[in-house]
Amino acid sequence: MNTKEIEQKARRLKVLKNKRDAMDAEIEQLEADLKEDLEKKGLEEMQAGPFTVIWKWIYSTRFDSKRCKAENPDIYNLYAVDNNYRKFSVV
Repeated sequence: MNTKEIEQKARRLKVLKNKRDAMDAEIEQLEADLKEDLEKKGLEEMQAGPFTVIWKWIYSTRFDSKRCKAENPDIYNLYAVDNNYRKFSVV
């Protein structure tokens, strides 16, 4: 690609990301509205036409790696796995 093509693609990418950000904001607002309604009604689940709206607590257990590293660095280092990735951005 030449510089002009790269510029066009970068511009189009920015436009699409801005649209996505606007859509994400609308999605967050709609979700907040639905959650608020469920909470007001004291429900975790509600049927609305063909949709089931669910907002319930999920309980899980996770490993606190920061605490393990602080309190038992030798054990932490035995099981620590390095990770790497590439980051792409257009600024």
